[in-house]
Amino acid sequence: MAVASLSALAVCSAALAGGPAGLAPASARSWRRTASQTVNYELAHASDGAVGAPVLLLPGFGAGAFHWRRNLKQLAHGSGSDVFAMDYLGQGGSWPEGAGAGGDSGLGYSIDVWIEQAEEFAREVVLKEGRGHHSRCHVVGNSVGGLIGAHLAVRYPELVESLVLVNPTPVWGSNLPGWDGVLPGPRLAMQTGAFLFDKIRDRSNIVRMLGETYATPETVGDLPDLIRRVTDENAGGHEAFASILWSAPATMPEGASSFEDVLRQVRADVLCVYGAQDPWCKPAFGRAAFRALSSRGSAARQALIELSPAGHCPHHEAPGPFNSLAVNWVRQFARESDVDAAPTEPLKPEELLAGCDGHEPVVAGAPPVSARWINADDNDISLWDRLL
Repeated sequence: MAVASLSALAVCSAALAGGPAGLAPASARSWRRTASQTVNYELAHASDGAVGAPVLLLPGFGAGAFHWRRNLKQLAHGSGSDVFAMDYLGQGGSWPEGAGAGGDSGLGYSIDVWIEQAEEFAREVVLKEGRGHHSRCHVVGNSVGGLIGAHLAVRYPELVESLVLVNPTPVWGSNLPGWDGVLPGPRLAMQTGAFLFDKIRDRSNIVRMLGETYATPETVGDLPDLIRRVTDENAGGHEAFASILWSAPATMPEGASSFEDVLRQVRADVLCVYGAQDPWCKPAFGRAAFRALSSRGSAARQALIELSPAGHCPHHEAPGPFNSLAVNWVRQFARESDVDAAPTEPLKPEELLAGCDGHEPVVAGAPPVSARWINADDNDISLWDRLL
């Protein structure tokens, strides 16, 4: 992936905000993955006791569990499910002990590492701490979190009740020559990574990238200062960024060579949610993903919803409509059958979109965000957008 794209995804994914009062607060917790690796996560319990399968929220690159603070409590309260948001190792506040001083030696910050971390977290934390004795969880992923979620659903179908893709990036990992991304790296690679990391987290660059990535820049607020503070608090950022730049793409399942090929192998029901004004993962990407999912020969269902105006992180920019949509999606899964069992009925637009309109914007004066159901035969994307 180009450095410009990587930096934009990092900046927009580092959004941080709180939620409205009146709901039980999410609790900050930690999971000891290994003797030297502690992963932070946040948990919001369903208000009246969980009855549905738990929900795992996967953030985008450069972010952490905090990226979902406008969604955690609302999803738990509305869906009747316990909701978990996880940091990736080397992101948010989750770093190996001694990171930046040799403590992450032997570790590569690749997407495969994050996929395996998500699998372990789902088994050891989500399905054990989530109430209701469920064997599967709903997986919701934004940006690279969507790509991780798709691979998780293919590699470990027994873990995934359903998948929600929120402006997923279809590619990750540049696989640059000369190094496999496992720390420590060659001197030139480390110096290059450190230089680019400092350029990307410069406050003026953060302001510019957020302005380009959010459809309504007013919703950004004081994010430039918050993002800069997060990068300053973690000593291993320079090494981690270098490792990410040089790391390989995700290991593909047999027979797959693209994101769309991966989606064709997902056995679970899938909801695609796209901010229509995303300058990176444009609506054409969503249509391509939806076509791939629709071509599956199984009984699994799929739906595509566009939120507008909204950019690459619609769950943060337009939490009201997004939370209503996600709650409606999760609540329909009361069945306890296998992932690939035939659904009881087809998805209905009026049920999935119920309550999505009429929400107060994040900031006063911001335009209202509408939700639109996209049919498989809709063809309103310009040839220019298809080529970009």
